[in-house]
Amino acid sequence: HEDDDFVIDESTPYAELWLGTHPNGTCTVAIDGEFLDDPEDSSNVSLIDYVRSDCRMHCGKTGHRDLTFLFKVLSINKV
Repeated sequence: HEDDDFVIDESTPYAELWLGTHPNGTCTVAIDGEFLDDPEDSSNVSLIDYVRSDCRMHCGKTGHRDLTFLFKVLSINKV
């Protein structure tokens, strides 16, 4: 839904959220809704490992073993 009270302020920085599988900044997947705070914990699963655990489910019949896109959210509010 649209937030009628939201006004863009050109002097204020706004957040961006990038989600992808690049080795220098891959996302970590929450399994069963449980996200572990320690990124070094061996129970955490990187997004690329998660995708590769079932390539057909995540990438379809393409034969790809990685995501073919980088998901980027520019703003949490609709401009």
